Amino acid sequence: PVSGRVPLLPGRWDVALVPTAGYCVVGFKPPQPDSSDRGRADGWNEMLLTSGSDNVVKFVLSSSPATLSGTVKSSGGDATVGVPVFIEPYDLDPRKRLAETRSTRTNAQGQYSFGGLAPGVYRLLGTFDYQLPDRAEMEAARATTVKVEEGSRAVLDLEEFLIH
Repeated sequence: PVSGRVPLLPGRWDVALVPTAGYCVVGFKPPQPDSSDRGRADGWNEMLLTSGSDNVVKFVLSSSPATLSGTVKSSGGDATVGVPVFIEPYDLDPRKRLAETRSTRTNAQGQYSFGGLAPGVYRLLGTFDYQLPDRAEMEAARATTVKVEEGSRAVLDLEEFLIH
């Protein structure tokens, strides 16, 4: 890329921008207004590049990403140490995964934290029962859904999920 520009050939493209942790993607503008499936700006966005046009694509970044943290507790209310916590951007309509699932583990106090989040709806799940849950497993586990705003610092405690 030169000066933030990357030349692409005409055709249908899926594009995403993954900024550093101090930023988040808050906007996406495809070259033709009707060429995008209108997904979240921070996920994969489909667009159509045509021959003979400028085909300018614009991503908008914010220097105020959201953070989400909390404690994972057992059904008895005790903090759970070392449990994997999964977070996925989630679009409630049409219920599709927009970007890759991220994960972390709770610390010695059972606390987790995710930073660099774009505004939107996310699903979270704290469990030892999955290595990387897919959409159906997140649904079956009734993953907790939360909405974050740009620059917010949300706190959400989770109960450890156990397959019965």
